[in-house]
Amino acid sequence: MMGPFWSVRRTVAMEAAVLLGVAILVGTAWASGAKAIDQKAAAEAQRMFTTTCATCHGTDGEGDGPASFGLATPPQDYSDKEWQKTVTNREIMEAILFGGAPVGLSPDMRANPVLKNKPEVLAALAQMVRSFAGVPEDPVKLLKVAEEVVKETKPHKNMSKQRRAKK
Repeated sequence: MMGPFWSVRRTVAMEAAVLLGVAILVGTAWASGAKAIDQKAAAEAQRMFTTTCATCHGTDGEGDGPASFGLATPPQDYSDKEWQKTVTNREIMEAILFGGAPVGLSPDMRANPVLKNKPEVLAALAQMVRSFAGVPEDPVKLLKVAEEVVKETKPHKNMSKQRRAKK
């Protein structure tokens, strides 16, 4: 049986892994001279994930957060490498910003309009989603997509309809 110490240790380890990943991404972009996700935005994304996203998606992104139980549609498991291959960074960001219903996903996934003026935080959250499956992303490209997404008044694509059409 795992006690409370295990969950605290696991959370600290997860936060350390995410912060290390963000530090590497920030350093890579800085070394290339490109605009990158700054540490302040990365820290805000980490706080937002911990306080908002992890309640359903879990601290490890496995869709097993305490609020996930009883939802009609289980939250996405971000550690699922097969799912990661089927979704674009734009789709991830649109789901985060606009919520589930407008992109054809679960209406339980709430919108985050506070990110409308924070493309760097949105990009950092998308990087976190990718990091749960070890998918590396170029922070400069993520930021470019985030800057486009925050200008939208509605999602670019309906992910559910798009996936049904492929079947």
